[in-house]
Amino acid sequence: MYFESVQKQTVQIFGNLEIIIEYIPEKKFQSVIGGFPIWKNLYHCFHSLDKNLIYPTSYCEPIFHEKNVDVIYLETSINYPKTN
Repeated sequence: MYFESVQKQTVQIFGNLEIIIEYIPEKKFQSVIGGFPIWKNLYHCFHSLDKNLIYPTSYCEPIFHEKNVDVIYLETSINYPKTN
């Protein structure tokens, strides 16, 4: 029963994230809500899911990751999404 509950909640979480990403126009990703840019909140969320849920024992940072970009309250020199 516990496994089924976690599985159902995980599917719901990813479904909600998909809705959020589809709902927010790309030009708004730099907007600040709750004191932090939307892109940073999303990056933190996906980074945490990868690191702690999907690959908890074998996680490697992606090649585009820079130090502290996953920490919401720390400023970084980069902004995602990078635009041309």
